[in-house]
Formats: sequence, C-alpha cells, structure tokens
Amino acid sequence: LLGLLLPCDPGFGDAQRRRVLERGSDAERLVLLRFLADEPTATLEPWLDDLVQLVERNGSPSLRAAALDALSRARHLPALELAARALRSTTPDECTAGLRALQTIGGIGTRRALEQHLLAERRPAVKAALLSAYEFPPSDALSAHCRSLAADREAPLPLRAAATLLAARSDGERTLPLLRDLFRASKDPDALQVLGRELLRHEPAAVDLSRVLPAPPDLALHPEHWCALLHAGHAAAERQVLVELQRRDGDADRLYTTLACWRRASVLAPPQHAPEPVRELLR
Repeated sequence: LLGLLLPCDPGFGDAQRRRVLERGSDAERLVLLRFLADEPTATLEPWLDDLVQLVERNGSPSLRAAALDALSRARHLPALELAARALRSTTPDECTAGLRALQTIGGIGTRRALEQHLLAERRPAVKAALLSAYEFPPSDALSAHCRSLAADREAPLPLRAAATLLAARSDGERTLPLLRDLFRASKDPDALQVLGRELLRHEPAAVDLSRVLPAPPDLALHPEHWCALLHAGHAAAERQVLVELQRRDGDADRLYTTLACWRRASVLAPPQHAPEPVRELLR
C-alpha cells in the first residue's frame, strides 16, 4: 500500500516520508528507499546525508543496497567509495547495487576494473547477479568467459542464464545454441520470459519449435515455455493457441492449458515494474 501511495498521494510529503525513514519498519523503509531510487520526480538532495548514513551503518544488506541505488540515481560522487565496498559484500543484492553505482557514477572509466572483478568472482549467486546487472559492452575476454560458463552443465542455471544473456549482447549468432539449450532446460517462469525474449531476437519465429522445447516438443505439455514464447510474441506459439481452440476432438485438459497460457501471457501479464502484490494477484 505504501508503494502505491508514495508516487500519487500529495498529502504524503517529505515530512511523512522522513518519519517512515526514521521510525518505520524495515519493510516500509525498503519501499521508501526503492521509491527514492526509482521515481524520477523524487528530489534526492535533502536525503543525501540520510542515505549515506544508511549505507554506512545500517545492518540490513537490502536497505543498504536500496539506499546505495538512490545515491546512484543522484550521482552522488562520494558514494563511489561506498559502492566499491558494497561490491565486496556477501549478498547478491548489495554487490549488484555496488556495481550499478560504479557504472552510473564512475562511467565507462570503471569498465576494465569491473570486468576484472566479474572474471575473478567465484560465488555463483553473486556472479549471476553481477552479470545480469552489467551494462557496458562486454570485452572479448568477458564474452568468451560467459560462453564458457553458459556451456557448463554443472553450473547453476541462473548463472548460466545470466552469462548467456550477457554474451548474446556481443555475439548473438555464437550464443544462439546456448540460448536454445538454456530455454529448453529452464523451469523458472521469470527466467524463461527473459530467455524467450532474447531467443526471439536471434531466432526466426517460424523456426521448428522442437529446437527450443524439451522433449516431447508439444507446447501443451510445457506450459511455462509456452507462456514465455507467447509473452515474447512468438508467431508459432500464437498459432498453436488457435490450433488448440479449433480442435473438434480436443480434450478439456489441453483446452484449459491453452486458455491458461494465453490468459497469463497476453491478457493478465503484469507490468514489468508493478508492485509485487499486484504481480502475485495476477498470477
């Protein structure tokens, strides 16, 4: 509720926001900090000292990360030191906030040092988060490293997916087989949506679906993959909806799956930045 009120309630001004920051629960403070980090109309100058203090002294990595994101949006130059410290955190969220701040405030001059950090990082969850947040064009060395990670079937799927998506930005043709492989192997709906969009950028929509689906290659047997392809606007996945609806001998289970996939992907797909309670209700 607080997340919905902050951008649209004129009565919820700076005094009320400061009360939340000083006395609110961690959940309320996190919502406020994310609002300050994401809302273009929010004025950050009066909050800079409070944000720096939060990054330096708060015990919650999530709150420190959100405060650092707000400092990053303000391009607060002293936050570079805080960002470098956050990059060595033990939590993916705080490491990623440090990376975002170094990219935003430090600019392209930080690219070489950040790539060295990415190459040296060994913690799978942290590395996946950092690769996903990296915005600069990857060098040949980083692209080759990402392709090697993506092809490693022993690596966790989130790490392989992040590595594949970063490598695809510089060499989509060489990465396409890895994209297909990961899309077939993944079961996470959010990851499938991202992979599906990237796959469609490099793979013709008319391609045989057997190349991108697990066996047996029947969309109705793989609803999460079907939803992801529909969400990406894949023509073959859309045509299959019509085929299933027009079947005279179709069974009820297949029809239910077809309608559920279409509804989730095309009718009630939640906006990308909708608050989590809204996304959960639409699911």
